[in-house]
Amino acid sequence: SGGMKDVSTLDDLIADRTIALAELRSDRQDTESKLAFLKEARLTALIEHPNIVPVHDIGVNEEQQPFYTMKYISGSDLGLILSALSKGEDGARKKYPLSALLGIFEKICHAVAFSHSKNIVHLDLKPENILVSEYGQVQLCDWGLAHKMDEEFAPVNGQISGTPGFISPEQIEQLEPRIYCDIYALGAILYSLLSYQAPLASLAVEEVLKRTLS
Repeated sequence: SGGMKDVSTLDDLIADRTIALAELRSDRQDTESKLAFLKEARLTALIEHPNIVPVHDIGVNEEQQPFYTMKYISGSDLGLILSALSKGEDGARKKYPLSALLGIFEKICHAVAFSHSKNIVHLDLKPENILVSEYGQVQLCDWGLAHKMDEEFAPVNGQISGTPGFISPEQIEQLEPRIYCDIYALGAILYSLLSYQAPLASLAVEEVLKRTLS
């Protein structure tokens, strides 16, 4: 479960495979949420890249609720991997030395660069939105805050979207999203890979935002 949607696994009986199903949360059934949900699905489908989770289908179910299906990645997110590394777990240290972590980071940089070439900024880059399979597949997911830079931007007064420690100063000030917002977040992810924790992780949210701005 996330801020807007629930994601579950589903058996695709036609293709005989397991897929991921994204649906709006039961408490987010208003028109604005449905439009944002469909925008996320379409933007994700637009960015076809080996390191971006692919969308299989977008539709409406029998209850007239929107949904979309994606490739299912069996593995873990980078946030959980870093948590295991910070605890000194032997298995994690052996499987994810610095060279492996930097390899993951390079793939994410390629994915973000490709999305920028399509005029799309992610705006919610963080370890928890990076999936790593048991066999080394790396997929950037959760494009719920993504914005197409050639479309009008409408900030919501007093509402900051994103994760403190990873959001850029420009996002805190609700300025027009540009590629440097994602580049800031990539720097924060790199910091996390080197330190096994998020930037400013020990501070209260208000202090994190203040220090980000300064």
